[in-house]
Amino acid sequence: MRRIEGVSSVENDIEAAPESAIDDRIRRDLVQSIDKQMSNYLSEEVRRIHVIVKNGNATLAGEVSSQADKDHVAVLAKAEPEAHAVANNLVVQK
Repeated sequence: MRRIEGVSSVENDIEAAPESAIDDRIRRDLVQSIDKQMSNYLSEEVRRIHVIVKNGNATLAGEVSSQADKDHVAVLAKAEPEAHAVANNLVVQK
């Protein structure tokens, strides 16, 4: 085990989501919707938005440049009929 000065412990909370064709479809549909609606003026930003789906629940993560963009992405995600819930964890760049 390698020691790093100032670090006393590390907790690994990484989990692998179970394989699910439904979750994969929801994620694909959300990414396509966000890309289609926002890529014309946010092409680089769209690449910084990550969509995670587990058991039909979607989480949006990454960065956007404004609160309006954060809200717009959330509206698009919540319009996905198969997503049970959407957590908007996008961060507005400073």
